[in-house]
Amino acid sequence: MVSTGSPTMFHIRGRRRLPLDRAGCVAGLLCLEAVVVVGALVLFGVAYPDRLRSRLWRNGGEEGWCSNPRLRIYFYANHEESPEIPLVWSQRLTTSNMATAVLSATVFFARLTIAALQYEARWTNLMYDVLLAFLWARSAATQNGPDFTDPQHLSERPWYLVRSCDEAWAQNRGWCRIAKWEFSWAILAAAFYAARIVVALGWSTYELGKRDGMKSGREMDLTLEQWTGDEKKWVAAYKYEIEEEDWA
Repeated sequence: MVSTGSPTMFHIRGRRRLPLDRAGCVAGLLCLEAVVVVGALVLFGVAYPDRLRSRLWRNGGEEGWCSNPRLRIYFYANHEESPEIPLVWSQRLTTSNMATAVLSATVFFARLTIAALQYEARWTNLMYDVLLAFLWARSAATQNGPDFTDPQHLSERPWYLVRSCDEAWAQNRGWCRIAKWEFSWAILAAAFYAARIVVALGWSTYELGKRDGMKSGREMDLTLEQWTGDEKKWVAAYKYEIEEEDWA
């Protein structure tokens, strides 16, 4: 509290804070999201529809690192039901990864339009972030899934995540590296959208605290003004009583 000269007048002077540049934060997040989205589209687009999984599955099966897709012909020849294709080697995983990348791109362009129009859509963006963080986390977990269809060649994780790509066939080494990048990029995307959730919640908490602080400051100013007014009335009444005693 700092006095302004009058013994009964006080003003509250708070600390000056640097204003947070919200537009700069939004622009920075959009730039980072563009990198994440473009990288996902390129990596999973290269692997679509089935340029990667079948080759790596066959490579690992022939080397004894996982189940062998070629052995399924024996089930068909004997009219037996073949084991279900492991999700980590299935076309469904490739399709779902590509769909998640396309959805991420759609959300990014929607956010870009909203930012250009300066429209407030905080809670909508938060819902998108929760959805995309979940989808990318699920994608990473599925890419790291097991292959237990062959009891003699059990694989808790895909072989390309536990072995060097130099051990793969020469024609598959490039695809092996792409598969590694896909897994890493899915983790990166999940972490990015999770970070967006934390930033959004942190910003909302900051603004809520700021509003509460301003409200408390206004209430304190009103209290001080009322107290100052009452004190002035008391001083005037005291002076009036002294003057009456002097005249008496």
